[in-house]
Amino acid sequence: MELLFEGPRRKLIEIALRNGAVLASHSVPVPITIQCLAGEGALHDGEPRESIALAPGVFVTMESSIVHDSAPARGSAASHHGPAFHS
Repeated sequence: MELLFEGPRRKLIEIALRNGAVLASHSVPVPITIQCLAGEGALHDGEPRESIALAPGVFVTMESSIVHDSAPARGSAASHHGPAFHS
């Protein structure tokens, strides 16, 4: 996880998932936007759980306090930015 920018109203964080690593279930107290930069994977969110396919260029927006997790596809490394506020 690398903090790329932090300002008074937003953060930009890059998270790279490699070698089968997963981003464990969590929530954040602010809305977030996720952009997949490389690789493929899945984002799981909400109740009931939804699965969203991640691939380069995919953007996902999420309201605050939504429990979510993500994992790269088998044999892939995924990297995504959480422009904002998170992740």
